[in-house]
Amino acid sequence: MAELFDDFSPLQLMASGVWKVDRKSLAFSLVGRLHYGSTEGTWTEWHAVFGDGSSGFLSEDNGAYVFALPLATPAPLPDATQYPAGSQVNFDGRAF
Repeated sequence: MAELFDDFSPLQLMASGVWKVDRKSLAFSLVGRLHYGSTEGTWTEWHAVFGDGSSGFLSEDNGAYVFALPLATPAPLPDATQYPAGSQVNFDGRAF
């Protein structure tokens, strides 16, 4: 187990909540936690499981929160070497 730094997060493992997005309310529970650190700073990501069994990640940085959800991708995916740093790729009609 890695050493945890003091992050003073108000969140805890097994905490639950509701994420309101696109006129829907999605209940979730926090089931996992990752701490990251670099010379640029530290942040925390929480693994959230939603009531329908799907999951996502709740990123926390200095009181700001962002949910990231898996993106369905076409199969098979192109080789990553086709996309050098800074390039753009389109998936499902959206640019990344």
